[in-house]
Amino acid sequence: MKISVLGDSISTYDGFSNNIVDPQYVGYYYPQSDTTLNNDVTMVTQTWWWEAIRQLTGNTEQNIVINDSIAGTCVAYYNSNTDNIYHLGEKWCMNNQIRINDLGDSNITSSNHPDIIMFFGGFNDACQIDFKADTFYNQYIETLRKIFNTYSSNITILCITPYYCGTMESNLNNYTTVCNKIATAVNHFRTYGYDCKLVSLMDISLSYNNGGADLSDHPSVLGMRQIADRVAYVQQYGYQ
Repeated sequence: MKISVLGDSISTYDGFSNNIVDPQYVGYYYPQSDTTLNNDVTMVTQTWWWEAIRQLTGNTEQNIVINDSIAGTCVAYYNSNTDNIYHLGEKWCMNNQIRINDLGDSNITSSNHPDIIMFFGGFNDACQIDFKADTFYNQYIETLRKIFNTYSSNITILCITPYYCGTMESNLNNYTTVCNKIATAVNHFRTYGYDCKLVSLMDISLSYNNGGADLSDHPSVLGMRQIADRVAYVQQYGYQ
């Protein structure tokens, strides 16, 4: 079973997340060198995706194809000005075919063809000043369509919602909208027979180092394990 990851800073780790566009720009968050944030994720084995793949396959190193995660990136493009430092703009978004192509080999006989793609996006979308629900939904749908078209209709896509945290307190309407739109998109593809699974984290509260996240709302080791457990459970047993 081969697995790839498409995500933002929550899914990064220096040396393991591929900055496919403009690699000269720092695109990772973990490990966090800023000691004021009190984040204790200091090994790649402590990340949610590493642990989830380990639970599903027994050996992450042998079964991961690629982790294309770039800090600050959104699923959709909201006509924002391109900012290479904060990874904003059309070329950085997860809907970009270049990033999707980076998730593996489209040849289904290749050892680098992913059987599962873990798609963890939407956190940064909810925080955009110019966030538009229709734009997010349409481009989320388009991202799923591009992934299936690139890697075949027989793969599995695990669609992971953002979790609730301090940042979402000030973006509650957008946060709820993003999670609901992800669920609607998953149901749309399932209706047509695609193996698309919703991994909802809405009931997992990660906030201010009190439940698994540091002061910047990025998961600590505890939070990473909570996410990994949920992802692995949904893949193995289906919906909650």
